[in-house]
Amino acid sequence: MNYLRGNSLSNQFWEDEEWSDLIIEDADTLFRPYLETTIVRKVVSAIQTQQALHLYYHAKTGIQRLSIAPNHLVYASQRYHLRAYCYDWHKHIDLVLSRILEAEFSSEDWVSSEEDEDWNNYITLKFSPNPALPTEMQETLLLDFRLRNNVYSLTVRKALKAYILREMERLDWRYKIPLWVRTE
Repeated sequence: MNYLRGNSLSNQFWEDEEWSDLIIEDADTLFRPYLETTIVRKVVSAIQTQQALHLYYHAKTGIQRLSIAPNHLVYASQRYHLRAYCYDWHKHIDLVLSRILEAEFSSEDWVSSEEDEDWNNYITLKFSPNPALPTEMQETLLLDFRLRNNVYSLTVRKALKAYILREMERLDWRYKIPLWVRTE
């Protein structure tokens, strides 16, 4: 999975090949959940070959048996997610890849993401530095992101909205409040 994510990122910078010698210590890799190689291979293969899967999934409410048509991989909240059509619930859903306990190919007809309105439609989310923060911290956030008009505007797939809100509205460890607040 790291290889796939790395290739996706490096494809944006092919013209600067000499930068590949620059070593960057990636502390985020220390916090990634465990991924079972055989399950990841089946999921990636199912996406590439447009095949459905039967799987056992450990949801927050317990273990569930689901039949899905996997469509897209998403990296958010320091873990991999799978966007898929769920035959059991008749809708597109997100699954945390590390919570898939077993996966087997199935004979159901694969369902594309064409009808996944949340995946195919974009929304704009706007955030500003939290006014309850000290002025210096607000200025630091503005500098970090070079914001115009003090607004951090993100256009994202509607399906990713919860991940963006989770990241932007999480409590800061020092101030015990979110660094950002949503604006209209």
